Amino acid sequence: MLGIRLPRISCYKVIFTAVFVFNWAAFAALVQRVQLDRSHALLGVAVNILLTILARQEEIVTFWFWLCTRAPLNTPLVIRSHLANVYHYGGVHSGSAVSATSWYILYIAFSTELCLKKGFTRFEHVAIILGYLFLLFLLFIIVTALPRPRRYFHNVFERTHRFAGWASLAVLWVHAPIDTIAAHERGTEINILQSLKANPCIWILSVTTFFVALPWLRIRRVPVVAHKLSNHALKLTFPYNHMPYCRVQRFSTSALLEWHSFATIPSPTSREQASIVISAAGDWTRAMIANPPTHIWLRKPPTPNFFYCSRLFKSILLVATGTGIGPCLSLLATKDRPPICVIWSARAPEQTYGKSIVKAVKMGDPYANIRDSAIHGRANLVEEVLTKLEIVPCEAVFVVSNKGVTDSLTRELKDRGLTSVYGAIFDS
Repeated sequence: MLGIRLPRISCYKVIFTAVFVFNWAAFAALVQRVQLDRSHALLGVAVNILLTILARQEEIVTFWFWLCTRAPLNTPLVIRSHLANVYHYGGVHSGSAVSATSWYILYIAFSTELCLKKGFTRFEHVAIILGYLFLLFLLFIIVTALPRPRRYFHNVFERTHRFAGWASLAVLWVHAPIDTIAAHERGTEINILQSLKANPCIWILSVTTFFVALPWLRIRRVPVVAHKLSNHALKLTFPYNHMPYCRVQRFSTSALLEWHSFATIPSPTSREQASIVISAAGDWTRAMIANPPTHIWLRKPPTPNFFYCSRLFKSILLVATGTGIGPCLSLLATKDRPPICVIWSARAPEQTYGKSIVKAVKMGDPYANIRDSAIHGRANLVEEVLTKLEIVPCEAVFVVSNKGVTDSLTRELKDRGLTSVYGAIFDS
């Protein structure tokens, strides 16, 4: 029904580990072939920072989703189940970032050793001081990006991530030419201009800088129409020509400081509009609901969300709680989607989210199991899913809820032997 059982392991961690191991395999290979110096280490930093940026680039993300969902439905389920994990591409981002930090530590070690043995050139004392300070900054970025600090201090994480990321790029732009100039001063390079042109770090950093700047060239401030669904839910409608289905878009009320990702819902009546549903899950969302904006920043283009992978399966079961039904609406309205069964548990669904949303769910699945938790109490979702699958066998289960419920439900279902189970990720 749902494929063979495999050992439970996070795909995100597998990808992260693969990137990190590949880096140190490259390090081991270099040690065997050449005399490593700080230029090699700095190249490792530059390559990994480029990969860190590209892993989040909208066109790259869209391409990977498109590629991994090309498998025909007669492909063995175990293969399609693994391909559907493409939405864990964040493992490439974090794996490359940690690898870049590791290479940077190596770079600082090489630079320090060289300077202690042969003395400082005119520029190196500045570079060494800046390098050590920057290394502490990089480690701070990694610490704030860990799951627990990130969850409890999300604003600190996001701002540190952005501004420290820009600072890291600026420092690399200092280090790359200084490394070349220092080599010239020590007599290991003859023509400094030729050396700068031939330095691969310079070219890699140029490409990286372009991709860092690109998203900021594509942000727009657009008017929004707010419709308050309840005291803890808000629907925002905004202009967007031909919003694709199963997409996620980044929004902000303060473009420089923070961005938040929401699944978009194409308008059923107009191809020139789309909407998002916001639930009270943090300070930013509560402020939005209390004082709905008239305009908002959005960043183009939208990227596929994990529902995009539903096309890999012949039939799926959607499990949502509360406002988790919002992202599901886009999939339910998609014309070329697979057959879908829905389990939705929410407190007073019609009063909280409106009759239009309940109607949209029932249009997607006339036999949807919509449970009012105010009347019937919280559902045992594990048992409800297993019971539903006995009645209507589905190839995959997609879960959208808060992080705690999503993680526990996907884990318990996998422990019961279901492998094609996918939970929404909370990664802005």
